[in-house]
Amino acid sequence: MKENRMSDLINNPRIYSTVQVCLVERDSLEVTDNLYGEAAQYKDDIALAISRIRCEHYPYNDLMKYFRCEDKGLEASIKDKIQSAIITVRSREDTLYAAVDLDMAADLTEDEYEALQVHLEDEYDSGWGAEFALVNIETSSSEVVCMRLSHANLTFYTGAEFEAIFASQRSESAEAMLTKLDEMESHFLRSVDSLRAQIHKAAAIQQRTKPINNPYEDIPYAIKKLQELGDLMWAKPDVYIDWMQFAFELAENTDEKPSAIVDELCDAFRFALKKYGRDDTRTIFELDGAMLPNEIRSAAAFLHYGGSADVILKMAEDGAFESGVGAYEQDSNNGGMITPGM
Repeated sequence: MKENRMSDLINNPRIYSTVQVCLVERDSLEVTDNLYGEAAQYKDDIALAISRIRCEHYPYNDLMKYFRCEDKGLEASIKDKIQSAIITVRSREDTLYAAVDLDMAADLTEDEYEALQVHLEDEYDSGWGAEFALVNIETSSSEVVCMRLSHANLTFYTGAEFEAIFASQRSESAEAMLTKLDEMESHFLRSVDSLRAQIHKAAAIQQRTKPINNPYEDIPYAIKKLQELGDLMWAKPDVYIDWMQFAFELAENTDEKPSAIVDELCDAFRFALKKYGRDDTRTIFELDGAMLPNEIRSAAAFLHYGGSADVILKMAEDGAFESGVGAYEQDSNNGGMITPGM
């Protein structure tokens, strides 16, 4: 006799499934962009719409009200074990999922759980879910969306399966973060070693002519200021190291202290951040190369008014940003970008 194991659904009585959420063009009511990993922001609006929907043939959001099965014995057993199956939506990170919350008196066997999945799939495709797919949902952000429960990649998970998947992903993310931190530490140590070599070289050259300040004392200050700047712009966590190395290299060839150069760089980025926004400023901060403070301001203006990030470092090398921010301010007459010499 075939062993029919239990589904263990009663220990986490919820069935999750993937959904498809799309934007709806307000005037034409045409379904446009699939939101994929951006749908979670509309969770509350969609959950409210689910709780309020009342269709002629589907007046309840309790999907057990419509449960039917060819095997009447199996149907009776499932109905005895599940008093209700209320559908709603839940999110994990940026992804939205349908969630059927079960009020259970006893656990389902695997055969019973399979029959329940078939019922849900049918309801999503041609029953309650088909009616809900026609509902245009007004959101709190003034956009209109719709949600399809039935789609090509429909997948079901028990509550326990769902939690196990995300626990595994969290573990993998933590491991990846530790690896990244190790790489950042190695990068930082290499940068510090390089800075020390440059400082010793500068000290050897200058020790007979004039005293030299101890640049080591500026390292903690530089790290703090540039890390804070990177956090302000939501930049990648290790980018600040390249700017710190640039500041110390620049200090080697000038009479300025590294901390003073770091301050000038931070002031330039904060000016750009305030005037041209986070995205353009962060793009410059994350370039594979550095530039002087006055060039940072001009490059941000250039980028903000339509310039390409791909050419910024070459333009800085050619001296194109020496003319200042004003050369890239927007032309109020035609909305275009003014380039130097115009």
